[in-house]
Parts: sequence; C-alpha cells; structure tokens
Amino acid sequence: GTSSAGPRSCAHQLRNAGESFFATLKEEMIYRRAWPTRHELEMEVFSFIEGFYNPLRRHSRLGNLSPAAYEHQLTTQTEVSG
Repeated sequence: GTSSAGPRSCAHQLRNAGESFFATLKEEMIYRRAWPTRHELEMEVFSFIEGFYNPLRRHSRLGNLSPAAYEHQLTTQTEVSG
C-alpha cells in the first residue's frame, strides 16, 4: 500500500543525499591531492564538515537557512527588539 511507500521513498532520498555528499567530498577534496597520512586526511575532512559544510548547509527546519544565517537572523532580531 501507500503507507509503506513513504518510508521507502524517504530512505531512498536520504541514501541519495548521503551518496551525493560523499561523491562531492571525494571529488573536491580527497582526489585533488596526495595525503601523506590518513590522520592528515581525517583532520581535513573534519575541518571541511565542521567549518564549511555544516554551518553553510541549508536546513528545512530553519526555514531553508543555513545555521550561520539563522543565527545571524536571530541575533539581529534580538538586537532590534532588545
């Protein structure tokens, strides 16, 4: 029935999003240079995710704003009303 199509569709979308993220990460970061050590690569991936991807990625729960833009909006509203 249609009740089981929803979760499968959602899981499919999540899998595609994950695959897209990792494909981009590999193409933009991992394959562009040689990494002397695994640790150096791990640190660079961590820096990319925490320093660029997470703060700038738009979230539907934040009105399609990035966390940085959402925080800026809240800070601006608080300063204006305070």
